[in-house]
Amino acid sequence: MFSVPRLPFHKWIGRRTNAVAVIGLVLFAVSIFLGNSYLAPVSASVQSGNRVSELTPPYNPFLVPPIVVTAPTANQLTPGTFVVPITVSDLTGDGVFSFQFNLDYNAAVIDPNGANFGCSTAGTIAAGILPFCNVLPDGTLRVSAFGQAPMTGSGPILNITFTTDALAVAGNVSPLTFQPNSVRLFNSGGDVTNTPVNGQITLIGVPTPTPTPTPTPTPTPSPSPTPFALSILKAGTGGGTVTGSPGGMNCGGTCTVFYPAGEVVSLAATPDPGSVFVGWSNSCSGTLPNTTVTMDATKVCTATFDIEPTPTPTPTPTP
Repeated sequence: MFSVPRLPFHKWIGRRTNAVAVIGLVLFAVSIFLGNSYLAPVSASVQSGNRVSELTPPYNPFLVPPIVVTAPTANQLTPGTFVVPITVSDLTGDGVFSFQFNLDYNAAVIDPNGANFGCSTAGTIAAGILPFCNVLPDGTLRVSAFGQAPMTGSGPILNITFTTDALAVAGNVSPLTFQPNSVRLFNSGGDVTNTPVNGQITLIGVPTPTPTPTPTPTPTPSPSPTPFALSILKAGTGGGTVTGSPGGMNCGGTCTVFYPAGEVVSLAATPDPGSVFVGWSNSCSGTLPNTTVTMDATKVCTATFDIEPTPTPTPTPTP
């Protein structure tokens, strides 16, 4: 007879739990390699705190309500290259360290582009988990990512770079559809319940820039012509008044009035009683009381008035 070493209960439980975890990881790797799922849950359930846990023998419990896995619905410019983030609801405390899914898209509209078919976990909550991506013969993008440390938080777990197809035009739509039962999240207990949410990409054209209206130039006002001075002087032994228009000039003595360049000014000389108008001189000329002067320069017009001569009496003839 031989004796079986007895282990303390806590060490026996620890070894059994580690064995279960190892079995779970092995089955997960096999499922990725074969492209199939062998981790089907059964109906047994237990109450765990305030949440319900599903039991999938022989794996550890995992939590429900399910984790939501979402493909985005968005507009993208064509032509162009853009990133499609696959996001999850909060994974904190669920111990999820690996995932996989099959994603259908319209290859006539968009195509995975770049190394590893555009897949990367850089900058996501799955940073450090290495994804493996491949396009299957039917055009499906298959994603498998296996890590060790559990993910925490919510947000993108994978970024997929796509490029619009060379023949795609604005208005084309590509679905982003998770194949049924293909979305898998794993913790040390096995397959974690999830709810996939499909999305789509709609191509839009580069918006035509609104032309900036050319401002109507404000016309530069023509400078006002330089005014010229018209001075009225008087000469002679008599007196009189000189009036002018436009402007209402009325010079009883000497005066100066400014007129715009080119203005034609009409002048009128009116002698005082007992005086007579003799004539114009300087910039004006003539012996008539009325005259005009064009203001194309500074002008001086002199009006001459003399005392009306006393008429010589006619001698009476001697008889």
